[in-house]
Amino acid sequence: MLAPPPILVMAAFLKEIESFSSKNSLKQVPTYITTSDGKRFLETREADGEIKLVQQEGKSLGFCPDLRPDKEIGVALPRLFIASQDVAYDKSALSVLGVTHILNVAADLPNAFPSDYVYCSVPMYDDEDEVLMQHYSKCQDFIDEALSKEDGRLLVHCRAGRSRSVSIAVAYMMHKDKSLTVEEALGKIRETRPNADPNAGFFKQLKALEIELQGTA
Repeated sequence: MLAPPPILVMAAFLKEIESFSSKNSLKQVPTYITTSDGKRFLETREADGEIKLVQQEGKSLGFCPDLRPDKEIGVALPRLFIASQDVAYDKSALSVLGVTHILNVAADLPNAFPSDYVYCSVPMYDDEDEVLMQHYSKCQDFIDEALSKEDGRLLVHCRAGRSRSVSIAVAYMMHKDKSLTVEEALGKIRETRPNADPNAGFFKQLKALEIELQGTA
């Protein structure tokens, strides 16, 4: 059987390329856009070329999530550290800090290395209506126990290491120094962890604690 003339082969090849490059032949890849307040949209293109954004169903996060690992470590007091889950789940980071005890105040985060560290789990939600002080006593006892040991070094963490863990650390700092204000304790933490930011409900409860402690000083 004779092979087709080269010119016919080239013509067929060019036609195949043209067909592949056709706008209708290309697979459309969905494009998603997340706004600064956490809303998610699907970008679609109409037949006439007009681009439309269709909001996706589901509750907005209320923020644009930052998925980058957060390995920044805050220092509340000597041997008392604050961090996110990224540090709590990084054994090498824990080793560098010399951590012996871990206080986990996240509501839905399992302890990463239960056979290697002394853990205390106090499930809390980062919700303005969460009653901070109903959890504090257990946290204080555990921190006291850890720091009473000569080599004790404690990490308190939640998910983001910004609100729950910071609030517990601030409360502990004020109990240890009753002249300390919330702003002063928070300022101290922010020297090493600038994004420390208790939610509004926690901040209000910490201010109430400040007044109570200074009234008994």
